[in-house]
Amino acid sequence: MDKEPLLRLVKKIAAGTASETEKAIFDRLYQHFQQEELAEEDVFPEGRKKMARKLWKRIREDTLDREQPSFSVRRKAWKAAAALTLLTGLSLMAYLLHQYTGRYHPPDVVHRITGTGEQRRIILPDSSSVWLNAGSRLSYERHFSGNGRELFLEGEAYFEVKHRQGSPFVIHTAGVVITDLGTEFNVNAYPEDDSVTVTVTGGKVQVSLQQQQARLTADQQLSYYKSSGTLAQKRVDGNAASAWRNGKLFFDGIPLEAVIRQLKRTYNISITVVNKQIITCPVYGDFSHTHIRESLQLLAESLGATLRETGGSYRITGGSCH
Repeated sequence: MDKEPLLRLVKKIAAGTASETEKAIFDRLYQHFQQEELAEEDVFPEGRKKMARKLWKRIREDTLDREQPSFSVRRKAWKAAAALTLLTGLSLMAYLLHQYTGRYHPPDVVHRITGTGEQRRIILPDSSSVWLNAGSRLSYERHFSGNGRELFLEGEAYFEVKHRQGSPFVIHTAGVVITDLGTEFNVNAYPEDDSVTVTVTGGKVQVSLQQQQARLTADQQLSYYKSSGTLAQKRVDGNAASAWRNGKLFFDGIPLEAVIRQLKRTYNISITVVNKQIITCPVYGDFSHTHIRESLQLLAESLGATLRETGGSYRITGGSCH
């Protein structure tokens, strides 16, 4: 019996090497064990590792048992594998469930992916609209079933949600859970960035993290900083956060390092900052309707740095935060 997909996920969580998507998958798996003894640990962040070690031990012990599994063992393995199948669509998980129950059929999961320099609009099964920014990934069931609509995001997306009473619209990203309460909002959650930021342009959303919850209304923004585990909320121009849909980029005190990553994703170009002392400098500016070279030139000048271009690649040298 092939349990390797489940074992690999649990092992990576326990070792602290899982990706943000794998953590989101595991957190859904955790929900299936909330009534079990494994639920005694908090899932963020060390509790997740402790639970993974316990679950890994349990699965390994079950693997060593070559006798026909009891109903209790089958039930627990079914829960663990079903959570993974629901979120990843792995055929191996379907095979595992078939071995245990002989009757499971996995849902059809859709993965929408954009490369660097690419954006796309997606119409969801409930007619809600999503604009997916460059270098992003969105996963959801092809046909929403049950009483909820759940999506998993890596990267950035803007959502226009069709509100349905009794059918919550829930987005999972980097340990943060965002529940739509009838609104339009932007989510920026690239795995390589330190922050997860939710910005509301209309209506309201609920943002949950561990035991904390916050409700945001129009022109409010909440940021979760992964390195420190802190939250910050402020008022902003909600439309500015989603202006990327129209080819516009606004930066309001964003660290240079994050700005460079966004420009590289948006324009699919190579940009190198030689002076690492300036990567934390805050950047303010409007990058709308300008050629990328013009934008980079203005950026370099604002930092007292020099821009050089060679074969379509850019290097920023010198400069300071003043």
